[in-house]
Amino acid sequence: MADDLAARLRAHATWLANQGADGTRLDLADAPPGARDLRDADLRGADLTEADLTDVDPRDADLRDADLHGAVLAGADLRGAELAGADLRGAELAGADLRGAELAGADLAKAGQGR
Repeated sequence: MADDLAARLRAHATWLANQGADGTRLDLADAPPGARDLRDADLRGADLTEADLTDVDPRDADLRDADLHGAVLAGADLRGAELAGADLRGAELAGADLRGAELAGADLAKAGQGR
């Protein structure tokens, strides 16, 4: 998974740099559950709809305008993450650490403790 994730992150960086003309928008919907190191990752605009990100470590990651609608972020370490404008509608946040996270403009409707 680590090599696959690294390749996906590189493709997303290209997508961002080329404003979607090249590369691939990050989509982790089919990623297997388990801890993943996404510290400091640039995940702006990523499609993480319904992704199982249980125990993921996106500390200080840039998730501005990311689609996390229905994502499972149980136990995720989101300290210092940039979530401005992110779609967190219906996301599971049980045990997630959001200390210092930027949530301005994030949509948290029906986000909560579980499904």
